[in-house]
Amino acid sequence: MRNFIKHITTLNLTKKLTIAFLLVALIPTAGIIAIALYHSSSALQAQSYAQLGAVSEVKKNAVLRHFDGVRDKLQMLTINPHTAKAAESFTYAIANLDAPTHIPQSLNNFYQTQFTNKFIAENPNTPPPTGLLDTLTPEGIELQTRYIANNTYPLGEKSRLISTGHLDSYDLAHREFHQYFTEISNISELYDLFIIDNDTGIVAYSVFKELDFATSLIDGPYADSNLAKVFNAAKRLEGDQTYAFVDYEPYLPSYNAPASFIAAPIEIEGTAGATLVFQLSVTALNSIMTEREGLGESGETYLVGPEGLMRSDSYLDPLNHSVVNSFKNPQKGSINTESYRLAIAGQAGQKLITDYNGHSVLSAYTPINIMGVQWALLSEIDETEAFAAVKQLTQVLAIVLLGCITVIIIAALWFAKTLTKPVHALVSTMRRVEHEGDFSLRAPISSSDEIGESAQAFNSMLDALQVSLTATNRVMNKMADGCFSDRIKVECKGELDVLKQATNHCASTLDGAIGEINSIIKSMSEGHFDGQIHATMSGDLAKLKDNVNHSLYSLDNTMNAIVHVMKNVEQGNFKEQINVEAGGKLEQLKSCVNNSVQSLSGAVDDVSKVMNAIRNGDLTKRISLPLQGQLEILKDDINFSVTNLADVIEDICSVMASVSQGDFKHAVTCEASGQLGKLKKDINLSIESLDVAVSEISSVMTAISYGRFDRTIESSMKGQLHSLKTDINRSVNNLSQVIAELGSVMAAMCEGNFSLQINSDLQGQLLQLKGDVNGSIAVINDAISEVTQVLSALAKGDLTHTIDGNYNGVFHTLKSDVNATIAKLTEVIESIQRTAHNVSQSAAEIADSNTEISARTEEQAANLEEASASTSQMLESLTQVSKQSGSAVKLAHNAEETAKEGGELSNETVIAINEVDKASKNINEIVSVIDGLAFQTNLLALNAAVEAARAGENGKGFAVVANEVRELAGRSAASAKQIKDIIANSNEKVGQGIEMANSSGLKLEQIVSAVLEVSETIVKINSSTNSQQHAIKEVDQVVQRLTDLIQENSAITEETMAAAKQMAEQSYEMRRLLDYFNLAKDTPQATLLVHQFNAS
Repeated sequence: MRNFIKHITTLNLTKKLTIAFLLVALIPTAGIIAIALYHSSSALQAQSYAQLGAVSEVKKNAVLRHFDGVRDKLQMLTINPHTAKAAESFTYAIANLDAPTHIPQSLNNFYQTQFTNKFIAENPNTPPPTGLLDTLTPEGIELQTRYIANNTYPLGEKSRLISTGHLDSYDLAHREFHQYFTEISNISELYDLFIIDNDTGIVAYSVFKELDFATSLIDGPYADSNLAKVFNAAKRLEGDQTYAFVDYEPYLPSYNAPASFIAAPIEIEGTAGATLVFQLSVTALNSIMTEREGLGESGETYLVGPEGLMRSDSYLDPLNHSVVNSFKNPQKGSINTESYRLAIAGQAGQKLITDYNGHSVLSAYTPINIMGVQWALLSEIDETEAFAAVKQLTQVLAIVLLGCITVIIIAALWFAKTLTKPVHALVSTMRRVEHEGDFSLRAPISSSDEIGESAQAFNSMLDALQVSLTATNRVMNKMADGCFSDRIKVECKGELDVLKQATNHCASTLDGAIGEINSIIKSMSEGHFDGQIHATMSGDLAKLKDNVNHSLYSLDNTMNAIVHVMKNVEQGNFKEQINVEAGGKLEQLKSCVNNSVQSLSGAVDDVSKVMNAIRNGDLTKRISLPLQGQLEILKDDINFSVTNLADVIEDICSVMASVSQGDFKHAVTCEASGQLGKLKKDINLSIESLDVAVSEISSVMTAISYGRFDRTIESSMKGQLHSLKTDINRSVNNLSQVIAELGSVMAAMCEGNFSLQINSDLQGQLLQLKGDVNGSIAVINDAISEVTQVLSALAKGDLTHTIDGNYNGVFHTLKSDVNATIAKLTEVIESIQRTAHNVSQSAAEIADSNTEISARTEEQAANLEEASASTSQMLESLTQVSKQSGSAVKLAHNAEETAKEGGELSNETVIAINEVDKASKNINEIVSVIDGLAFQTNLLALNAAVEAARAGENGKGFAVVANEVRELAGRSAASAKQIKDIIANSNEKVGQGIEMANSSGLKLEQIVSAVLEVSETIVKINSSTNSQQHAIKEVDQVVQRLTDLIQENSAITEETMAAAKQMAEQSYEMRRLLDYFNLAKDTPQATLLVHQFNAS
């Protein structure tokens, strides 16, 4: 530093002026630039932190809403009777499942190939698991074979299989409930949904169908998984606990991907018989956390778990810091930044840190409690992007500064040359005077400014010097000659006059000692007091010499002691004292210094004790040492300050304690001034503002909790409280408007009017609510209208109506089932009509055949009677008998053929009636399906009524709709029952027809047998005409026997005719009953039936 100052002093005036101009201009400019950069940087940092904090808070609320929604959906689903019925059906079906005795090859191949290959692809550094099949139960082997191994859908799409075709109790339950739970899983964005039997621990149902399906969580391959943990935790729930949650961990059935579960018990007949489990998906969290609004190019928000692993995917490093990769490779994917550690410790704030990529970022961190598990939510943006504006401003200001330096240098050089030109002339004159010693020279005067005045003064000085030096030279010349009587006579001023007087005095009093004395005085002026006069003197000069030497000695000792003490004081040591002997003023100086040091030592000790106590939080210490002067004032000031500070802090602590307990009525009341007074005033104003804001917000929230949306915040507020007031008032007004319109729509729905909709302009979730409500009303209106039309037509026997609208979800299922039911009913009734027509036609043919048989039988009886009457004439007319016997052979053959045709017709009648019986049973099955559909519709309506009752006033409209649907379901069930009764009656009559047809068939078989015997007998008569002469009696007996048989045949034929007639009447009655149904006119079956009916 000294060399630098020395260098500056050696510079010429031009350079000094240039440097001075630069310093004068650049120091303020640089200061302004530094202040501007500092304030802009601080403002940008505050803005960035505020923006990150806002984004973090929004994300935090969204994540909490997401998990609250999942929990609410879980609890709503567990109290749904449909869920309890599903759990009961699945657990019962598994208990009664036909289990295999060995592991099918298809299941073994699935584990060895598909699962293992997928696991290796997802986890290349982890060996695949083995022995998973060893702990499967027989039921688990059977279900995994059906729904996984033999499932033709690829991996990841096994849930698309609805029915395996086994048609046992499990397959029927799966077909009934799977689509319902699949839709719930998709709507709720779940990875999977499970129903677990609490008694056996078996996963009775799974939507996604991974390898945890049908396994035991008690002693199965996944008994140590987090699915088993959440299942066991749900079974141990007590008191007000309604659900259990486990955080993300690697989950083997999902190929070691992280999985989290939430579970709640399902009550079956009043006891917790099963557990409903949701496997949470990270997709929903990623959709929330990867929203980019307000984060620029390098900003991101992400969630981190308590072990430092990701809970949402990173935007900047998805390769290593995604949820899946973080769990699979914790060395690269874990987070251990300062913000994360503070957030996990429960702190929230903002900080400039180094992120997981090694970049400097602005980070806003906050803890977030997810169902009892502490996560960290971090919002970060790169420092370079955040301060890009500051960098740009720095560049602009640097350019401005360089421009200023250039202009200043040019101006300074020009001004310095102008200013230094007369100075150079003056310097030149001085140097000539210096070198030549000629005091007659004079400096040129070219201006009247300070430099001109300097030249004038220099010239005047030369005038005075010239006169004085001439006189002094003369005296000095005399003194050199040893003459001290000469004096300077010329008039002098100032220093020249002093020089004149001194010269004159020296000339009279001093001689050779003057030089030595001057040397000592010069040493003393430089701070050296150890000099002595050694020249030989006498007289007064000798006394002067002794006194000077003694004074110098005393002064030197005293000053050395004072310097020693002051050095110790400078080093903080106040214990040293001056111990040298001194007298007079030096003694007083010694005492004053010692007393000052002693007082300072005591004061510093007391001040140190008080300050140490304050540093340790103890404000009761005071300076008690008696002091004087400014030390006493310092003591009083410190004691007063400590007392005042203690009072203010105590009062502030009391007020803050009340605030921490939610009491905003207390204020700081102690006296305070200065910055403490300002602190007191600021705290009181803040508490007062918070009190007003909290009171107003509480009033508004209370009104909202009671369903009143007309209350708003009226008090005047500032800053963020004013923004909060504006946001709350706007939200309340929007909610009031939406609730009013929603109430109107619900009231219209209560009255059965589904045409009214919400028309207000809304945003965000209210806009989504508006769209969902309007869409739901439109879909419900269309669906109810179409279902009402179809069921009304069905109740009237009209099967030509179907549901044609496009629907999704339950309405799509309802549409498919109703249309399938109508189609099946149409097909069955058409089949019955065809069968009835065939039965009627067959009955008519049987009647015709029986009539012909009856006529021929009567003819045979007449012929036999004639033969019996003329037995006596037979011997006389053997030739005629021979001819008649030939004719009888032919007639016997005809009778045989006719009897066989009757038997065949009887068999066909039995077959046709059996077909009618089968069709009736098919109709019974369809009616059972319709009855089941009506029951399911009634159950859905009951669920809707329960949900509507939970919604209170807003659900009355849905309650009316549910009641209407229940009535329609009841009417459908009644119609189905009526059809069932008709079919049952028809079945009974068909059964009677079967019995009669069977009896007719037996009789016809007897007729055939008898006809065969008659035919054989007539042949014998024809072949043994000659022997008839000798066996007239035998022929008479045969004829008598034939007469009896023919009479019996005639009776049987009459019975057959009566049965056929009764069958025709029953067939007609069946067709009349089926004509109650109006079938589609354009079907080929219907057209054929019309023609057949007209023809009959």
